[in-house]
Amino acid sequence: MRALEAATETGGVPVEVAREAARRTVACMTAAGLDAEYSEQSLAGGLVVPGYLVASADDDGADAARDATIDECVTRESLWINKVLQLQPTSIQQKEDYANQQESVLRACLEEHGIRTDPDASGVDLANMAAEALRDGSGAFDCLHEAGIDTW
Repeated sequence: MRALEAATETGGVPVEVAREAARRTVACMTAAGLDAEYSEQSLAGGLVVPGYLVASADDDGADAARDATIDECVTRESLWINKVLQLQPTSIQQKEDYANQQESVLRACLEEHGIRTDPDASGVDLANMAAEALRDGSGAFDCLHEAGIDTW
């Protein structure tokens, strides 16, 4: 795919390239008979993630076929572009900058739930601690959510 080759050459995917890929995904789904539309999500840190919405099938038995069509269109048109967009250095920097801005919220939440924090820990360090608490099940709390961090 030319867009991925360009991303390799330039070191990233511009959001407009990801938008075009998402629109191709919607066109693929629509051509296959699905009720799909373009959608965009702006994460709290400012990262724009282009995507799609697909209407549910009326017939429960059609879900497997619908899901297979969605998977096929996404894989062919936008999966890798979307991954590169979200994992490229500029996107990661945006997420880290936002986590650092939310340091006090993260620290207060973690400490409120009994997790000791290092006074020198950055917002990124605290976001990693909050993510680890979610993964290991050490609490029924979500400090990332409380800090407005959409993805980590």
